[in-house]
Amino acid sequence: MDEDNSGLQNDIDVSTASLNNFDCSLNMPPPTKKHIKNMHHDSFFDLARLMKEKKPYTTTPNLTPRLTPPAGPNNSALGADRAFSRSTKPFTTPETVAEFLGKQELASSASCSKDAVTSYLFEKVAQPQNPVDGKIGHSRGDESVCSHEVQSATSSSLDIVCLSDLEPLSRVVPVELPTFTESLQTSRLAPQTKTGYMTQLTKPVWHPIGDEFDDVKEHILTIPERHILALKQSDEEIRSTKGDDESQLCKLKYRNEVNKDQKASMCRLLAQKESQIKTQQLEFDGLSRRTTELEAKLKGLGKAAGECDFLRSTVAKLARERDEALQASTSTAQDYETRIQKLTETLAKCRETNIELRGKLVEESFNKTKLEDDNEDLKAKLREKTSLCDRQRNQLKTAERELGISEERLNNTKNGQLLQGAAHLVKPNMHAELPKTVIACFECYANNLECDSEARCRSCTERDVSCGRWRCSMKHKLGDCPLTPCKLSHDSQGWLILPKKRPQW
Repeated sequence: MDEDNSGLQNDIDVSTASLNNFDCSLNMPPPTKKHIKNMHHDSFFDLARLMKEKKPYTTTPNLTPRLTPPAGPNNSALGADRAFSRSTKPFTTPETVAEFLGKQELASSASCSKDAVTSYLFEKVAQPQNPVDGKIGHSRGDESVCSHEVQSATSSSLDIVCLSDLEPLSRVVPVELPTFTESLQTSRLAPQTKTGYMTQLTKPVWHPIGDEFDDVKEHILTIPERHILALKQSDEEIRSTKGDDESQLCKLKYRNEVNKDQKASMCRLLAQKESQIKTQQLEFDGLSRRTTELEAKLKGLGKAAGECDFLRSTVAKLARERDEALQASTSTAQDYETRIQKLTETLAKCRETNIELRGKLVEESFNKTKLEDDNEDLKAKLREKTSLCDRQRNQLKTAERELGISEERLNNTKNGQLLQGAAHLVKPNMHAELPKTVIACFECYANNLECDSEARCRSCTERDVSCGRWRCSMKHKLGDCPLTPCKLSHDSQGWLILPKKRPQW
């Protein structure tokens, strides 16, 4: 009993996988599966799970109808006896990978026209098969027979679906085949059946499985009816469109004949019109030549008439001018004499006024030159005064600055008390006159050189250095040394001097 249950479980797994593939190809939701509870987990459970997870091969529509053995009462009874017998074997694969690939290549290379596909589809629909009944009937028989029937049922259902999808095409499109490595991988992943496993099924598990198969049977029986209705509707639409196309074709043929007759009559009318146009064109050319000749003659006559009118007008004009000149010659002589007298008087007056204005102009020019000279002198004086004012302003600023500095220094020195007996190193003015006994400059004293009494000694000028000499701090800062006997002997300018001349070595 356990061996029979294990074989039945394998058949259930294969049939559910094929039905799921069939429902996915139709883009319909698969039937709802009821959750099976109280399943006994044994060593065969892992093998069933691997069979479910196995990736199925891509099926292609086979155009040759497959013959399945009739599911008669004898066969069903025989299958039932085999399914529940002690000699039942576990599920084995009916073919190898190489055989399956060969069949796939043969199926993909086959092609047919649209009429053959539709006729085959009508035959398949007219002879519906119930793969679930066959599966249930033969599940109790030999395992090889059961596996063959499951594959035939799934392939027949997939043929109907694929052919219905390929109906608008003129040929069957081959399906991409799996590679050799993929087939080897799937074959390796396929569960290897082993004998000796035992599975026990209880009634709470068996009844839900039967209910699921009943639902699947009802779902599959409704599929052929839908295909028949769809095919009938498409056939009626094709016939109606074909009749409309034939009627439109007849109308177009009639219109074509009518258009041909109209074109012929129009061509005849056009030929007549062209002949009339040519004759009228010749007449028009003759008339145009005559009109050009007449226009030339009219132009000549018009020129002659214009010349005659011009001569007549000139003669009349000359006669009028002659009469007017004779009348004016007598009346204008006296007018010219009176006018000449008036012009001579006005000319004399203008000369007198001109002489007076020239004298005034000369006087004004003299006055102008004098005023310009005075203006230039005043400008020069103004520039001198402004420059003097600027210098005095600058001197005032410098004096104020020096005064402020001296006041600050005086405050810092406590009224000169700190400057008593002190000396500053000062660079004398270039034009200053120093006493002959003046102390040597700082550079000469430091370098022990000969120094003279010039504002800048000779040695400093030769070496191009500054020449600084010592000066009384009181005289330098305060401007005057109030001490009559100063602690440092110096001259009136504050330059320190020696009591004797410096000896020359």
